[in-house]
Amino acid sequence: MYIYTVAKATINKMYSIGILPQITKVFHEKWQESWNSYTSNKLFTIKPMLCDLNRKDLVIIKCLPIGHTRVTHSHLLSGDVSPECSVANVVSR
Repeated sequence: MYIYTVAKATINKMYSIGILPQITKVFHEKWQESWNSYTSNKLFTIKPMLCDLNRKDLVIIKCLPIGHTRVTHSHLLSGDVSPECSVANVVSR
């Protein structure tokens, strides 16, 4: 708990003197440069420009266009048995 308190105080200090936003900007620029080098990645075609979204929003943006949603993959998240299609008699994977 002590380490967490010290780390949080350090980050707050860095933010208050204006260093943290500059560091964040540099990391985002480097991340964008790296992302731009993977143009053959199908996720790049969906979202070529990275931005300041939280992880939850990024996951939603990435998963919807490639068909990975709670509707189609909830059994993987919950550990349930894979659903079976009664028409085709095929188990979903």
